[in-house]
Amino acid sequence: MTKKWMAVLCAALLMGGAPTQALEPATQFRSSTAKQDTVVTNQKNFLVESNRPRTWQSRFTFEGQVRPGPYAVDPHVWVYTKEFAERFGMPKEWVSADLKGAEAAAWSKVKTGGVTCGWGGKKDACADNESERLTVFFLESKSNVPWRIGVRDMDYAIQGAVSYLSPQGCETRRAPSRSSIARTMHGNNNHCTANLEEQPFADPITGADIFWFAKANTFIGQGNMIRIGAYDKKSYPDLSWVQLGYTRSVGLFEPPTAAVLSLETRETPLGKTLKKYHEVILPEDFDRRIKAVLDSHREMEREFYKRSLDMK
Repeated sequence: MTKKWMAVLCAALLMGGAPTQALEPATQFRSSTAKQDTVVTNQKNFLVESNRPRTWQSRFTFEGQVRPGPYAVDPHVWVYTKEFAERFGMPKEWVSADLKGAEAAAWSKVKTGGVTCGWGGKKDACADNESERLTVFFLESKSNVPWRIGVRDMDYAIQGAVSYLSPQGCETRRAPSRSSIARTMHGNNNHCTANLEEQPFADPITGADIFWFAKANTFIGQGNMIRIGAYDKKSYPDLSWVQLGYTRSVGLFEPPTAAVLSLETRETPLGKTLKKYHEVILPEDFDRRIKAVLDSHREMEREFYKRSLDMK
């Protein structure tokens, strides 16, 4: 060890430092080289990540990462056309020729923020708020979905802190639908809790509100109304979408089967169809995969309710 490095070590000991061995110049050089190699490797990885095509696999799978590490998980169950898969780099396994009336559909059960407490009469028995959502995508050049003339290009339901407010004067950030169906479904105070500016679909001639309804393909009844939570008429060129508050129980089907979404006007929510404007058929396999996700959720929910209600 040179006199220089002995002096450094003695100074460290006198100052109360740990009696570690000072690095020789050669060791310092190797350490510096290793750091430089790490920087170069990270830069190469960054360039590879930046320049390679962004696909569903490269964004949402462990195997698709350039190097092992955290990655985002897509919570949706998907079904789509071959053209949609090619346009957006989606896996071929979820392409279905049985999807009708839409380019794609994506279902998820997600946490919506906040919790609900008081289950089983216990103040501290709390569970995360969750919601089932179905987003349906349309090619404007192919579909005949009748958007309301003059409706805003996009809208969404109240979210965040403002959703916890309860205006005492029945104020609302959105003008409600005046349809008798909306009043029947949501009560006379519908104007106090409107999600959207107005129903974004309407008869192109009369301007009458049009609503979405869902049922199983095998169900002989009318099916139930489903509420719109958000939409975007110009998400991408020629592509629009609508997000629906869709649950399997709304469709009234079990076991898995194809589902029918119908955009129509009716005399009453469960009454006679006056006019049908568009129809979407969701394949049976899509519903089967949704059911598999819900079954796993229900196991966890069952355990929670057993604890909350002191059930054995």
